[in-house]
Amino acid sequence: MITSNVISLDIFGKSSGTVDHYISTPFKCTIKDVRARANTDFGNDDTLTLTGGGATLGVAAFGAAMAAGDAATWTEDTSAGNTVLSKGAAVKIQASAIATVAQDPSIHVDIEFDPYATTKDDFS
Repeated sequence: MITSNVISLDIFGKSSGTVDHYISTPFKCTIKDVRARANTDFGNDDTLTLTGGGATLGVAAFGAAMAAGDAATWTEDTSAGNTVLSKGAAVKIQASAIATVAQDPSIHVDIEFDPYATTKDDFS
């Protein structure tokens, strides 16, 4: 679902291994924030990694001892976190290795975009 500058999605995992999901950016933008909550501790790393524009944009980390409902902490990549993505650019959201757990993991993710993204080419 898209509301203003936010895309919301749910990521579901059923087996071990990483789980990848893809979205398209609704307009030229950067990733402003990522908010996520999971229903269970889903693995050893408990992270969501966002990549796009040929770079790792950042990581949302839940922490190794997470509990159901805990919020992830978004940390944008120090060198590529402000990568300007063109309209319709693919962004991959990868959940770290999902372990076999008693309850199938589901992770709710809100990705907030900054529509005021600019590059030096915008001014030439």
